Amino acid sequence: MGLFDKLKRGLQKTKDILRTDVRDLFKAPRHPYTQALLSSIPRLGAKEPLYAIPGQPPDLSDPPAGCAFHPRCPYAWEQCRVAEPPETNAGPHHLARCWMLHSA
Repeated sequence: MGLFDKLKRGLQKTKDILRTDVRDLFKAPRHPYTQALLSSIPRLGAKEPLYAIPGQPPDLSDPPAGCAFHPRCPYAWEQCRVAEPPETNAGPHHLARCWMLHSA
């Protein structure tokens, strides 16, 4: 398998972890990766240190098994490591792929 094919497979695996409108994304983020990304945004005048997402981004040419975010997710459990989560209704007009939301 060539590099292009590996990258294509990785992008297909990591895309669509959530679908929602922009207002809902910022007002009520439900996916753990979205919550982590929003927590890492610098705030003007903030005294607290920036939140850093632990670990490294996944290698898109060789993505991890299961959920692509599980190596960096503070909520990851065994199911996250072995199976890709299904798309789950996480609220009005909000779809996400996360075992934590699926089992809620």
